[in-house]
Parts: sequence; C-alpha cells; structure tokens
Amino acid sequence: MSDFKIEKDNTDRFGNLREPKVTKVALKNPEEAMAVPMELPDNCTIEVGEDMAKRSLAPNPNMGTYDPFAEYKTEPDKYFYYAVNTRPLIRQERERQGFELIPEAVHGDLVLARMSKEKHETMVRKEEQKAKAQLRAPKESYKEEMKRMGAGDLVEEE
Repeated sequence: MSDFKIEKDNTDRFGNLREPKVTKVALKNPEEAMAVPMELPDNCTIEVGEDMAKRSLAPNPNMGTYDPFAEYKTEPDKYFYYAVNTRPLIRQERERQGFELIPEAVHGDLVLARMSKEKHETMVRKEEQKAKAQLRAPKESYKEEMKRMGAGDLVEEE
C-alpha cells in the first residue's frame, strides 16, 4: 500500500542531532492512496505522487463557481454589480463613487452594490484618461523645462 521512508541524515543545518524525519509516501494509484491511514507519527510529511498532484490541482469542469450574491443580481444587463467590504471607509468611498448598496445582500463582511452600466463605463473611461494623463505629464514637463532652458530643439516632438 504505502511505504515509510526514514531520512538518513538526522542533523539540522547546524550539525545538531534531531529526530529522524519519517515520510509516508502514497502510491500513484488513487485507490491505494485513499487506503493509506492518515494517522502519522510526529514530524511526518506526506508526499503525493506527481500524477496525483496534477490531478488534484486541475480545474474540475463539473464544478461551478459559487456566487453568494447570484439571487440579488436580478438585472445584469442594466447594472454593474460589485461586492463591497462593509468597513465604513470603504463602504463610504463606494457610495461616493455612485454605487447603490443592496442592504439585504450581505455575505460575511461583504455587501452587494450596484451601479448603472452607463455610469460605470463612464467612470472606467475617466480612470483610463487620468492614468494616461499621469503618464504624459512627466514627458510634457520635461519638454517644457528643456524649452525654458533653451534646448527645445533637442526635444523630439511626438
């Protein structure tokens, strides 16, 4: 079924003696891996065969994503929905941005908020324009400074 592997070198990196590390190795067959008892001695780790590790990390297409707010998203074509943390500062910032909280849609420390799609698209466009302007500002400032110093002919125009 499974093997126990005892570490040969039982010294730590400083040369001090320590208890030998015992590792239980699960076999590649899933049925055998499931049959391995889970009671392990102290200082043990479990190594899973490579194909088992790949299988367990692979996404399962039969398993859907869980959305705790699905029942409250009644008009997805009209509104943009956003989960907002209930901490006062964060909640107030989202309300200032124009999000409307849905008080009955609470999940843990999150509350669902919504904003019309048109307003959300406008907000996103403004943020993109602001980011582009912030990227252009240093170049424009540099060009102005060079012109002020009399070296404007060295600055390439875009």
